[in-house]
Amino acid sequence: MMKLRTIKSSLWLLLVLCTYNQLMAADLKTDRDVWLYLNRQSDFWFEQHSSSRSIDPGEWKKPLEMVFSKLSRYSGETNYKPIYRVVDDSSFNAACYPNGKIVVNSGTLEFMDEQLEREIEAPLSSLPQEKRDELRAVMIAPVIAHELGHYINRHSYKYFLRLWKAQGGSAGGDFDYSMMKFSQKNEFEADMTGYYLLQKAGYPAERMIGVLSMMNVFHQKSLSAGGGSSLASYFSTHPSPHKRVAALNAEGTEFHKMAAKLEQAFEYIQLGKDLQVAIDILDSALKQYPENIFLRKANTIAYHKLWLATVPVREQKMKGIITTAGFRDDMVLKKEAERRSTKKTIPGDKKIYYKAKQLYLKTWQEAADHSFNSNFALLLAYSPKKNETEFAKSLAHSASRESGHPDFISNEAMVLYLAGDKKKSEEILLMLAVQFDKEYSKLLSHAQMSPFAGETLKRMKKHISMVQSVDKTFVFSYFTPLLNLSMFYMLEWDMEKSKTLAYDYLTRYESRSTWARFLADIHQIEITQPEKKYFQVNGIKVTDGLKKVIDTWGKPDTTDMGPSAQELWTYDRLGAKLTIENGVVETIRLFSVKSPRIDNQFGIGSSRSSIEEILGRYKRFSDSYFVYDRQQEIAVQYVLGECSDIILLK
Repeated sequence: MMKLRTIKSSLWLLLVLCTYNQLMAADLKTDRDVWLYLNRQSDFWFEQHSSSRSIDPGEWKKPLEMVFSKLSRYSGETNYKPIYRVVDDSSFNAACYPNGKIVVNSGTLEFMDEQLEREIEAPLSSLPQEKRDELRAVMIAPVIAHELGHYINRHSYKYFLRLWKAQGGSAGGDFDYSMMKFSQKNEFEADMTGYYLLQKAGYPAERMIGVLSMMNVFHQKSLSAGGGSSLASYFSTHPSPHKRVAALNAEGTEFHKMAAKLEQAFEYIQLGKDLQVAIDILDSALKQYPENIFLRKANTIAYHKLWLATVPVREQKMKGIITTAGFRDDMVLKKEAERRSTKKTIPGDKKIYYKAKQLYLKTWQEAADHSFNSNFALLLAYSPKKNETEFAKSLAHSASRESGHPDFISNEAMVLYLAGDKKKSEEILLMLAVQFDKEYSKLLSHAQMSPFAGETLKRMKKHISMVQSVDKTFVFSYFTPLLNLSMFYMLEWDMEKSKTLAYDYLTRYESRSTWARFLADIHQIEITQPEKKYFQVNGIKVTDGLKKVIDTWGKPDTTDMGPSAQELWTYDRLGAKLTIENGVVETIRLFSVKSPRIDNQFGIGSSRSSIEEILGRYKRFSDSYFVYDRQQEIAVQYVLGECSDIILLK
């Protein structure tokens, strides 16, 4: 049976390699210039990232060369010549560049030596050199096989080709969830290709599972250090080690399969999506771990969010910040090892509400958790029973006072409002809104001058865009007090104040969440997203991908490498030069009477007066160029009142 399985695996790999190589031959014939560009970029960054940190592999040199030689022989890549470097880096990692050059971190080799000594229960130095080489080769083979899997499948090539074709070749903009999922699929594919490549080369394929288990050790440490949030994993280009092991569907991976499902359930709860699926997964896990507090808490919050999904935004009155941790192994392994109305009514699906309340009541005393208590208070505050709303106030106040966390203080304000203490609720919301608005205004003002502030703002916007691509109700927690203050005045019929705050929120913070759209509809505020428009030159504009450039303008006459892997593409026949960075047009320079006209309106030889009729008055003068910024930034140089040089900037 095992022999038949091996034969089938070998045939599968052979079919994949042959079919893929045929497809790649066709692709490379069509997109050869993109492939050559990626190879040039690979050579540059391989040298940049590894040459100064490259170290002697020492005793690992022979095992590495044995593995590269053997795996490349069975890879189907007849022209592949293994080139690798070991770099001085203590982390557990390796990387494959698009051209197949590989970097292995020294920390990976050190950790594997430690693992081997644990397995043989003796120092490696006690074994003959030949035996040490053999053991090390078997240990490192899965890592190299995985990296070769990326190269064999041309993942980088396909990724960048797809990226540069997206949106007409334009880069930037909002988070593209489909590209992230495309990358995760590549990791699974590289694991599977590597798994079968190990079998073909005669290495024990189960070692791939062993390496992923090693990676899980580091992954779990990272989760524990970061408080256990798994959203970073959900939006990562790499699936978790558990999910990767589960995808191999090999023997002895039962725990990994269960853990992968629990990771998914916790992610769904954090994002507020597929909640019934999450509940089904947790119900199954709770049969095995009926008293597990982490699973019970997650199940409770899932029902809480499931109920909220049945409640219209208007009836929720304000936005609560419901927090929950992501799944970690020790959550299960640790146990084994040791509107106001005359009559207040519950909105939405009451059956789900009571189920969530029942679960909270069974769990909250054991939880001993400020976050869980704050969540419980948010649910209980909707109760029509006075004793329960008083208990909600007590829970919310305790969580906010003892932790001092702004999220819990914001939640207390919401609980107070729902419980009828409007004056105190308003005081807290005003305090938080003013505090956060000042901090956000400072960040916005510094973003133009400070690289750190600019990067912070960029990361914040990317995070919001990522989560809102999945959870339309998501509001960044620091934005919530201003949102809730607008909701407060709306509920109290002070519509002028509410509209002023809503406009501020929609124009300065965000305008895409369900809550933002609700405010916009209530106050009839029309928010249009500004769309950056770029001038075109013979069908090309800045932000276009190089694939579009080649398809439209053809191959450049000359290509020069600039700093930081920028490339300068010169088209003498068009009197144009393009700066290409990361496969995207950064600038277009026109310098000759042969140069095409911009949008067929103006160009080299045009008078300054005719250009300024289109671009308006210049904004600044820099390095002999007049810089205009009406539609996009354009730098123009004049000689005797006529345009002699134009640079279109991104």
